[in-house]
Amino acid sequence: MAEEQKPFDPLEMLRVLDQHQVAYIVVGGFAAVIQGSPDLTDNLDIVPQMRPDNLERLAGAVEALVGRAPDGGEVNLDFDALRDAQITRIATSRGELHVVPEPAGTRGYDDLRRKATREPIARRLRPQVAALPDLVRSMHERARPEDEGRLRRLRRVAELSRTDDRLRRSR
Repeated sequence: MAEEQKPFDPLEMLRVLDQHQVAYIVVGGFAAVIQGSPDLTDNLDIVPQMRPDNLERLAGAVEALVGRAPDGGEVNLDFDALRDAQITRIATSRGELHVVPEPAGTRGYDDLRRKATREPIARRLRPQVAALPDLVRSMHERARPEDEGRLRRLRRVAELSRTDDRLRRSR
């Protein structure tokens, strides 16, 4: 029997992360959408701050999003495995959450935090979102053939954003 596709609700995932006071930065496709990319995504990628207390809060948020493990037991995040993995995919009741400790071409949370901005998106949510140059850098560094078109469009969004910024400053 095919696994049922969970509805993608990134706003609810972000709300739960915020409710649990998780320090994170939105990256990947959803960050690109927030920054103006025309591409759609069906998962939420985050870079958490890797301090133990923050990972405990992340575990609480994941438990709230997942509910119970398939075997009826508690959901446990293996923090050592999380630190070592390039990406940890978590199927939640609101869609797939990707925890990415160190996106390609970056040094993780502290690196991305410098240029990240709080973006008002909806439902009074203002997540930290990776800056366009960091999103482009990471996607370029990952160099997946399936991302070529997305990378081209994201570079165009970055170019238009820089032009818009220059026009605003010249006024």
